[in-house]
Amino acid sequence: MAQTITLLSYIHQFIACRGANPARPGALDKRHVDRSGRTIANWMLAFMIKRAIFLAGLMSLAGAASAQKGPTNMDISRKDDLKTVDGPSEYFTGKVTITGQFQRPDPSRISGGIVHFEPGARSAWHTHPAGQTLIVTEGVGWTQIEGGGKYEFHAGDILWCPADHKHWHGATAHEGMTHIAIQDMVDGKNVVWMEKVTDEEYFAPLASD
Repeated sequence: MAQTITLLSYIHQFIACRGANPARPGALDKRHVDRSGRTIANWMLAFMIKRAIFLAGLMSLAGAASAQKGPTNMDISRKDDLKTVDGPSEYFTGKVTITGQFQRPDPSRISGGIVHFEPGARSAWHTHPAGQTLIVTEGVGWTQIEGGGKYEFHAGDILWCPADHKHWHGATAHEGMTHIAIQDMVDGKNVVWMEKVTDEEYFAPLASD
């Protein structure tokens, strides 16, 4: 706004200079001459034109920068508005609920949700094309990567499963567990589901290390 007012001020000055001597709009009184022989009016006219072009350029850049910033308000999903759905039985064993599932728009590739497992519930074996982060918020759980041992984790722990590693995770047999799952989309996919975890695999002893 200040730049616009300044630009208008220079235009006003230009009009005033033109009107001061209608017969010779390019000059004022002949007595006002600088050493180079140019009139003060000509000097002022050149200065105002350059200034106007400079200010117009600034306003154009400011407008472009403002357009690039996009929305100025944070997108907040309120707790009371989040939807909760049952985990599909083909992908989970036992009672599992998923709350606040999300998929961020481009250029982000992140998706996720809050997953709650009742005691004895677990996921099927699966992989993630870009890996997965689990932030454990409540309870105690078990997890295992194929070929490795079964490990226990607790509220406050953060788990990372590398890309394309077959694994499962869920609550323990006697205590529920809740985690926030975060993963990236790759070619439109964020998970590849496989066979269910058997009771033998689920109840296997914990790894000693």
